[in-house]
Amino acid sequence: MEKALDAQATRGLILQGAGMIAPALAGKLGGLKGKPLASGPAPVSEPQPTAGRPLPSHTVAESSLYTRNAGSEPVVVKSPAPYETVPVTVKQPVAGLGLTAAERDAILAAGKGPRVGVPNTETTRGVLGPNAGTYYATEILPGGSGQAIAGHGELRRGSGYAVVPDGTTLVLPKTGIKISDTTGRVLETIDLERLAAAGPKARNRLIREHLDDMDITNSRIRNRVIADLQDLQVVKPGNSVPNFTVKTPDGLKIFQNSTTVELSTPLRDLLRPNAGVCGLATCTEFRW
Repeated sequence: MEKALDAQATRGLILQGAGMIAPALAGKLGGLKGKPLASGPAPVSEPQPTAGRPLPSHTVAESSLYTRNAGSEPVVVKSPAPYETVPVTVKQPVAGLGLTAAERDAILAAGKGPRVGVPNTETTRGVLGPNAGTYYATEILPGGSGQAIAGHGELRRGSGYAVVPDGTTLVLPKTGIKISDTTGRVLETIDLERLAAAGPKARNRLIREHLDDMDITNSRIRNRVIADLQDLQVVKPGNSVPNFTVKTPDGLKIFQNSTTVELSTPLRDLLRPNAGVCGLATCTEFRW
């Protein structure tokens, strides 16, 4: 009997509440008369594309590598949508993003970053191009011959060959080795013309004298440099050399007059005609 009374009382309260809500709900619906009703979530306001090119979809995860140009001050794009197009400036290496050469060129063309191999009045230039990659070096030392390419290097599968152009001779370590940081600096500063013309014994003497000039007295470091350059390659104009990939000089001490890159770049894109005797001051190890 008590349960029946409780149920009846509850039903009365529900009906009473419904009677109070109904007029208010009717007023709300009346105000929407003539307006279409939408179901589902509210539409998302998408950003409007700006001048530029679509960012590859794989750059979304690496969005911190790009900046939106806002006047003279770049603003970091924290989370660009895959469909958004923005003018960009490359601020970090994008070698790990899997960009094609065409995508790389398009990104550089859209931004304000210096293009490797193109004259850039904002930087001290080496004979083969601007030192665009000095941003990544541990330390920039004054000077250098201006005849060397500095940074990291490797030979990637399927890279093919690069032909040394007319008027240019290339001096580089033998293929398949990792050179020391000091060896790289020797190639950035030594007289490459004399080094290329010397025989094996005279070459070793030139290297030892240059190490003396650099105040490098540690026997272990000196022996490593001599070993790195023992079978030095001298490639004349018209001859081919493996098309090594030159990378940014992360963690290296380099000279300000050397040519460096801000994107991993094939050697064939860096070589220029009538550049004289130039040096590749990078590793030549295989990277399969």
